[in-house]
Amino acid sequence: MSGPLLGQLTAADFQPLLDESFLLLHESTEVPLTLVEVRPSTSKPPAGLRPPFSILFRAGSGPVLPQSAYRIWNEKLGRMELFIVPIRTDGADCYYEAVFG
Repeated sequence: MSGPLLGQLTAADFQPLLDESFLLLHESTEVPLTLVEVRPSTSKPPAGLRPPFSILFRAGSGPVLPQSAYRIWNEKLGRMELFIVPIRTDGADCYYEAVFG
């Protein structure tokens, strides 16, 4: 299943998916992710543009993937390509952020 157009996604599309599973597809590896936060921006967008927002994924322990565009899949949204950035680790998990401007 192909996914939505990234330019049309809003924070409201991700909000009901909090705590749901996503898969990051990297080469021949599937990295399970959990959506743990949807953060709307406090800045007002220019007229006609969607409000910016960011989403935060948690991945279990394992090698930290470098910032890059990755194929991400979710049962409800389908497949999309997101540019994600590792932002922190807490010893057990790694957190990745995707920003929609």
